[in-house]
Amino acid sequence: MQQVERGRLTLDTPVAEVLPEFRVADPEVSKTVTMRHLLSHTSGIDGDLFLDTGRGDDCVAKYVEACADLAQNHPIGATQSYCNSGFVIAGRVLEKLSGKTWDALLREEIAEPLGLTHTWTLPEDVLRFRAAMGHVDGGAPAPVWGG
Repeated sequence: MQQVERGRLTLDTPVAEVLPEFRVADPEVSKTVTMRHLLSHTSGIDGDLFLDTGRGDDCVAKYVEACADLAQNHPIGATQSYCNSGFVIAGRVLEKLSGKTWDALLREEIAEPLGLTHTWTLPEDVLRFRAAMGHVDGGAPAPVWGG
């Protein structure tokens, strides 16, 4: 919404206007999906692409590139379906508009202005503070982070 307030896009701006390289399996969705669709979970894009694209400044771009084969769970705008992929795609749009990485953008534009001193995006940073532990198999503590 900060980018909307700054006039850099609207909620109805197609993602492809900011990311001309953006693709999903359906060519029409690739051309017409908007930020509003992504943020309201109405894009219909399969949201379950769990992919480790590394730690570099290009990790979000690599993830969005990997979305090229994502199918539709439902027609665009027809209903709502939680979409993790859509939020990563929206994050890439913000990277392009701001010229900053997602981590820097989150830190500089949200965490720091709010005075959030324990907000991090990487597990090794989180581990310096008290943090919730993941669980697997009906309640056993997870043996590793992100494993």
